[in-house]
Amino acid sequence: MTDAGRRRREQVRMQAAQWFGEGRPNAWIAAELRVGLRQVEKWRQAWRRGGAEALRSRGPHRRPRLDDAAFARLEAELNRGHVTQDHR
Repeated sequence: MTDAGRRRREQVRMQAAQWFGEGRPNAWIAAELRVGLRQVEKWRQAWRRGGAEALRSRGPHRRPRLDDAAFARLEAELNRGHVTQDHR
């Protein structure tokens, strides 16, 4: 997911947190936010444990597969262009 996508999802969770505080039911929140009921239930559990802060984005779920050095090596190899082998 992109950074913009993560920010949008976090805004949705923050809206849910506000409605949790107002006592709105999970089914109503799910319908308003157009998300699954089970997802709202998970958010409410996290909210009960840690408030709205528990619903904040923690960044990407996984680290990149290539570190900066490995990516630079890959980029250099790709920039070398196509290599052909002569099988005569």
